[in-house]
Amino acid sequence: MKNNRNLIIIVAIVALGVAFLAFKALTPPKTGVEATIGGANRYASQQMSGKDVTLKDPQVQAFLQSDVFHQIQTNPEYAHIIASDGFAKLAASDNFAKIVSSDAFLKLSAGDNLAKVAASDGFAKVVGDAGFAHLASNDAFAKLVSNDNFARLAAMDGFKRLMGAADAAKITSPADYNKLVMGADNAAIRNTAEWKSIASTGDLSKCVMTEGFARIASGDGLAKLCATDGFARLVSDDNFAKLCSMDGFAKMASTDGLKVMAADGFSKMVADDNFKQVIGDAGFARLATSGDLSKAVLPSGE
Repeated sequence: MKNNRNLIIIVAIVALGVAFLAFKALTPPKTGVEATIGGANRYASQQMSGKDVTLKDPQVQAFLQSDVFHQIQTNPEYAHIIASDGFAKLAASDNFAKIVSSDAFLKLSAGDNLAKVAASDGFAKVVGDAGFAHLASNDAFAKLVSNDNFARLAAMDGFKRLMGAADAAKITSPADYNKLVMGADNAAIRNTAEWKSIASTGDLSKCVMTEGFARIASGDGLAKLCATDGFARLVSDDNFAKLCSMDGFAKMASTDGLKVMAADGFSKMVADDNFKQVIGDAGFARLATSGDLSKAVLPSGE
């Protein structure tokens, strides 16, 4: 009897094993989007705490479970750019998706000039000034910053003091500008070779009449930009003027986030159709403004 009972138990165990293997054989493996959704759900269950309100948002969850998010997240180069502090600053800016997907931005991203200039210490302060958009579309300004003498002049303390005085006086006419320049306090700067060369072109006086120039030129930022390789070429590019005129660009530039453009793979990423879909997603926008973007893109804290 005991042997018979043992035999029955063994037969039952074998039967259960066979049934389990048959079930596994009939169950299709997760692939493609199904695997992506499963991964997103695992991320949600493992990473979210009671405080992760944004990550629990339905729009955000739909985004995390989308195929386009998976395509970006599984590209190490793209994922690390998006998870960077610089990109987070950009993504949280107003009109981010519209600006980054614009033809002007894409064309400038394909070249080196904007990336080089955006990495300059003076970029955020100068281009982030609300008045810079007026200068970017001013032919006289493009000519001025293309002149090597102006780069040297802009770095001189006497010139910056003169521009500070012009800004304070709200100079709007050539007569008032000439009166200010001819003051005794500005004799030293007038006698420099750089000033004489620049003054003879008439471009400086035209720029001073442009709103924002004197304020910008009175600081250190413009001199630093003029000394940056690529700035003159950038200002001469019509796409840069278009970009500067877009709503929200000045504020975006002021965050210093555009320095991320120097990252390897940035221009390729912004031209990627998957990326365009990602930044246009409402769930992405929610993540970007909440500050949880890096947590979502690199959930393991890589």
